Amino acid sequence: MARDFEQVTSDHVDLFSSPISAYPFTMAGRFSIDAFVNALIPALTLYQSGSGIVDYGIGPTYLNWGIYARNTTFYHAASSENTTNVWGHLVGVFASATDRRLYLDGVQIASDTDNVIFNTGCDKFSCGAKTDNGPNVSFNGDRKSTRLNSSHTDIARMPSSA
Repeated sequence: MARDFEQVTSDHVDLFSSPISAYPFTMAGRFSIDAFVNALIPALTLYQSGSGIVDYGIGPTYLNWGIYARNTTFYHAASSENTTNVWGHLVGVFASATDRRLYLDGVQIASDTDNVIFNTGCDKFSCGAKTDNGPNVSFNGDRKSTRLNSSHTDIARMPSSA
């Protein structure tokens, strides 16, 4: 069963403790987006409660799918993929401070190598919302089978459809 997010600030699901305490980790899910807009609209985020700042995430970054991380500076890598209303398996691999990769249906579509030290204060995982404080932008689309793994997931073994 899919969860439909209507891009309103109250339409999200949060996990109030994070099983992630260091690199590597992987965020994944099946998504269909209704429309891309010129803004950072995360599908999955990991962040520190009350900060108003996303530390790690995957989802629409401006007009394409993207992966992002932040320490004192925000870094993101966007793909050229922006198909709407089609289900896709999106996987963000946060392998190390200098290795982030984004996959769509098993194909790498973006990567970033900027140095981002892990924020050990991250204590919240959210599906569909940017943060719990500050400018809050919500995901506009459908999501199912969300995963957050505290390991480097073998992309070749992940299913491309569900």
